[in-house]
Amino acid sequence: MFENEAGGRVIRYNIHSGETEILAKGLHFPNGVQLSNDGSFLLVCEIMNRRILRLFIKGEKKGKIEIFADALPAEPDNIRKSSGGGYWVGFTSARNSTNPLLPDRLSLYPNLKRFYGRIHTFFCSLLVKLSEIIDNCSFRSVAYKLNRGDYILSMFPRHGIVIEFSENGQILRSFHSPDGRISDLSEVQEHEGYLYLGSFVNRYLGRLRL
Repeated sequence: MFENEAGGRVIRYNIHSGETEILAKGLHFPNGVQLSNDGSFLLVCEIMNRRILRLFIKGEKKGKIEIFADALPAEPDNIRKSSGGGYWVGFTSARNSTNPLLPDRLSLYPNLKRFYGRIHTFFCSLLVKLSEIIDNCSFRSVAYKLNRGDYILSMFPRHGIVIEFSENGQILRSFHSPDGRISDLSEVQEHEGYLYLGSFVNRYLGRLRL
């Protein structure tokens, strides 16, 4: 993630035959995937490039990739359909020129970023291995939190953001939590006039009336 390596792929798995097929590769941390309303393409959130890709799986453009939305204000996580025919996307934390995130700052020093990423991986992997040997719940918890990058997330501004996109990739509306009351969003699900907001770190489920 820190080195922004292009090792991500989108793979289709046939549950009947057990066969797999690589639909796209060379992606920078692809995460959220959503089938389009007509089933002709997939929308893929590419976290580290802060954009959403359109991957065609049917029709004349089958196999081609286009940019659905680019230059987003944060890292897009999961993507889900909205009742209006568009799509909801949750973001970890909003960013701007006066409030850059840690990856923005590190991008100015690529060698330092690469060094930091590798040191972090080595050190945290070592702690996890030690935690499997040392029978101590507190030590094990700290090791796994460090390995997961929880302390890095604590350096991010607590500015929650959700964006609704049209079927063509235009931003229709956005909801913000600049005070950080609800942040680190990874999932948005619309249901009966509410948005339900999930997170990979928060111990609660947020709800927003539309």
